[in-house]
Amino acid sequence: DRRFGSSTSALGIDAEVSAGRVLLKGALSDQNMIAEAVRLMHMIAGVQSVECRISHIAFAREPN
Repeated sequence: DRRFGSSTSALGIDAEVSAGRVLLKGALSDQNMIAEAVRLMHMIAGVQSVECRISHIAFAREPN
């Protein structure tokens, strides 16, 4: 089992890896970045499955 986060923590993502399974956790405000993180994990040799527990956080906009 391995846990990665030093370079991804700045993005708000932690990755835990065990026996070819990747668990992504964290929170991001950009849904495209969440999808890209999952896509990139699938591209890594040896990765058999990716579970995404990254929450999408939305920021409220101030009225004009």
